[in-house]
This record gives sequence, structure tokens and C-alpha cells, in this order.
Amino acid sequence: MAPESRLYVSGYWPLPGNGKRGLSYYQALLPQTLALLRGQTLLFFAGDAQTLALVQEHCATWQITLEGQVMPITQLPQWDRAEALVASCERMGLDAWPQPRRSAGEKGVNHYWRDLRGSGADTYRQLLAVWLSKIALVAQRAATEPEQRSLAWVDSSVARFQRMRSNWRFWRLADRPGQLCHYASPMRYLGQGLPVNASYLSAPAPVWGTLAPLFDGLAQQASLMAYGHDEETILGECQRQHPDLFHCLGVPYTRLRGRAAWRWRLQDRLTGLVERR
Repeated sequence: MAPESRLYVSGYWPLPGNGKRGLSYYQALLPQTLALLRGQTLLFFAGDAQTLALVQEHCATWQITLEGQVMPITQLPQWDRAEALVASCERMGLDAWPQPRRSAGEKGVNHYWRDLRGSGADTYRQLLAVWLSKIALVAQRAATEPEQRSLAWVDSSVARFQRMRSNWRFWRLADRPGQLCHYASPMRYLGQGLPVNASYLSAPAPVWGTLAPLFDGLAQQASLMAYGHDEETILGECQRQHPDLFHCLGVPYTRLRGRAAWRWRLQDRLTGLVERR
């Protein structure tokens, strides 16, 4: 499906207690992300009317066709499941020993120390509700769209990945029939590199209908474990069980070596000369 027919879906819920990133970080990246979506169509969920008004202002600047909706965080589709995943993270019990200086990119370790112990269980639940609801929010809209319609979740902070991964200009990339397009993650699950980064996920409408129940079932299984899961670890298991449903668009430059790194960085520069961004 051509990129120009794509409906982008995004959202932002300000969380003052978020230990991962401060409010100023997201408030700086949101306008940059909207600039990348210039001339596109966007469905945006906002945690409050003030956030939505800010998005409306930037969308007017960049000629974005906006459909905005205020959705309190407690109304997100995965709000209840987020509570169960907080409990599963607590069961890790890592504070029996001192906090390590480094996590080596291990998802569960990061979530346990930074989000659960650092930000607190309430804020962590809010974060999980946002992360886990990405699939459901897009799938709900996809169910009302024609089969040929492309829909993509895009994080409101996706601009942070500019020039950080190969093939990063997602707005230039067409969907693949029957597959979810995504980028690889720099993070790890049980020591292994995660195949899916959830900052950008794009697929034709029917794929979202296939992915949503698969994701929900594995999220339920994840909530029974003693681990700090999130949407990327769950999507990683989806990809392991159904590899043909996924297509990787690019990888972090930190995971590329030798000729591959040189080739992608050169292509990035050449494309930048044409795109001027």
C-alpha cells in the first residue's frame, strides 16, 4: 500500500512522574515528530485538552489532516492488563541484591529498577497502559477501514530515531501485503536482541485484525510470569511464533558493522540530500 494512503495513529499522555524521560523531553520531540508527518493524515489521542490543542497548532503548521480525541489514560484499552504486568514485574524481586550499575539493555531489569522502583507502581502502570494499548488503538480503527487502507502507529517521540537506524524515513516506505512492518530494537529480552521496536508499526488494515488477538493472548501469558514485560517483548514473542507476519524495515546503526554500516549511512546521506530532512 502506498505511503500516501496511510493513516497514522499516535498519542501522548503527559506523566510528570515518569523516570524514563521528563516532560520536557517529550514536549521537545512532539513538534519534531509532527514535522515528519507533514501533509499526512493523523488520528491523535491526547491525555488532556491542552495537549490536543498543542497538537492541533502544529498540525496546522504542517498541513496535517488531524482527527483528534481526548482519551484519559484510565480509558486506554489495556489499562486493566497494565496492573497485572506491574505485578509480574514486582515478582522479579531484584532488590534482594543491590541495583547493578548497568542493565546491558535487558528490558526486565530496566523496567524493574527505573520504572517500578524509580517512578513507582502507579506511574509504571500508566506507562504500561500506553505501551500496551498501541496495538488495540490501531486495530480498533482498522476494523472500520477498507482492506487496502494502510494504518501505522507512530510514537509521538519517534523523531528521536532520525539518523539512528537504517532506512529510518518511514514515510517513504510502502507496506507489505499481509505483514507488519517495523524496525528492530536495540534492547534485549533474556540476553537476546529484541526483533521489534514499537515506535513505528505499519500494516494494511486486515493485518491489525490478525495481530490484535495474538498480542492480547501473549500479553495475558506474560502477566503470569516474573518479568518486566512491555509491548516490545510481547511483540517479540509474536514474531517468534509467527515470523511470516513481520517484516523488518531497518536496524539501529549500533547493530551494524563493516560494509553494511557504511552502505546504510551513505544511503541515508544521499536520501537526505533529496528529501532535505
